[in-house]
Amino acid sequence: MTKLITTSLFISHLFFANTALANWQVDQDKSDLHFVSVKKNTIGEVHHFDQFSGMVSTQGDVKFDVALASVNTGIAIRDERMQVFLFETDKFSQASFSGKVDAKALANLTAGGAGKLALSGELSLHGQSQAFNLMVNVVKLNNGDLMVSNIAPMVIQAEQFALTNGILKLQELAGLPSISTVVPVNFSFYLSNLN
Repeated sequence: MTKLITTSLFISHLFFANTALANWQVDQDKSDLHFVSVKKNTIGEVHHFDQFSGMVSTQGDVKFDVALASVNTGIAIRDERMQVFLFETDKFSQASFSGKVDAKALANLTAGGAGKLALSGELSLHGQSQAFNLMVNVVKLNNGDLMVSNIAPMVIQAEQFALTNGILKLQELAGLPSISTVVPVNFSFYLSNLN
């Protein structure tokens, strides 16, 4: 119960901290954040996070935060092991992405229109940071809301974020011969217009 309250307070803090700067705010209930794990070289599984927040400003500033304790693989013991041994959520409670999109291209989107925008920024995860350049598809709805999704997977290399030892520990606990250290991430965010 304490863990649930702490996580809820954390998410509330992220929401109100971001809202002050946002023109569009992620609607978590209409959004998805998935990643794929591969074990035994051939078995792929899709997992997701239940709690995340984010914003985009008219100046092109982008900020997304993920509560790592909300990882959901569909198996409770695996979720707990990921929290403890992989993400080490007692020390690193969230992953964050801060970046920029072309503000002019964003402004030029008309209601009902769509465009491909370059998104460049930095992902902070497990005490490490790495630069990423992505192409995203942005759809502007008639009510001014945005739908943003990645065109190609965002590929996380475990060694770049000091996650390799955690993966090896998960592999040992599960009695598996291998777990891939390359993790594709996909997202589809619905952002409500705050203007």
